Amino acid sequence: MSDIRHLEEASLAGLPALRTDHYDGWLLRFADGYSRRANSVAPLFASTIDLDEKIRYCESAYARAGLPCIFKLNEASTPDGLDEALSSRGYRRDAETLVCTHTIGADEASAERVKLFDTPEGDWLETRIRIDDGAVDGEILGRLLAATPTPAVYVLIRDPGGVGVACARATLSGGVVGLYDLQVAPGHRRRGLATDLTRSRLWWASTQGASRAFLQVMENNPGAQALQTRLGFAEAYRHWYRLQP
Repeated sequence: MSDIRHLEEASLAGLPALRTDHYDGWLLRFADGYSRRANSVAPLFASTIDLDEKIRYCESAYARAGLPCIFKLNEASTPDGLDEALSSRGYRRDAETLVCTHTIGADEASAERVKLFDTPEGDWLETRIRIDDGAVDGEILGRLLAATPTPAVYVLIRDPGGVGVACARATLSGGVVGLYDLQVAPGHRRRGLATDLTRSRLWWASTQGASRAFLQVMENNPGAQALQTRLGFAEAYRHWYRLQP
């Protein structure tokens, strides 16, 4: 259970919120609505206040911010009865996610076509926004990534014309590396780009002294799960969200 909490903490560091309120062992994260992870309650630590009172407090806090109240839960850090209490209030369970881990080997290598950067500025951020077809708020994402408190790497593959067609990132926190935001442009998929981006991030992790990596993949994405399995990742646990009705 402590290992799951450790990975969850590393995951939160991988995308810091613009504001985090600490409330009796729970972290209330706010980022102007960008991503559920950065705009949800993470009940990671022991608490003493009555459960119903805490839920009402969270609902009021997010209402004041003009945001829905969302809880990010997992099988280890979730207090007894919280998932059931949220369900009884009409909170919908959503986005079942597998958290998979991998032991980093000494033979990891970075692919030649992968470019590595210390910051997300320039081509990387532009590629990330363009591949998502404008669905990403680049201004908020840039602010969140700039606030990342731990070492990070941003990886990019360009086509022969110099246009970015695939990107991803990784952060090091608590001795483990989290892999995030893998994106490959339509028309460039099934060409090994995702594999090269992942192996290059694992190589970077090895240069930072890390021996373990983790990533998150949606339960309803069997293609991504198959890729992670081929790369040696195995499910460690699951997390999910509870969405306010």
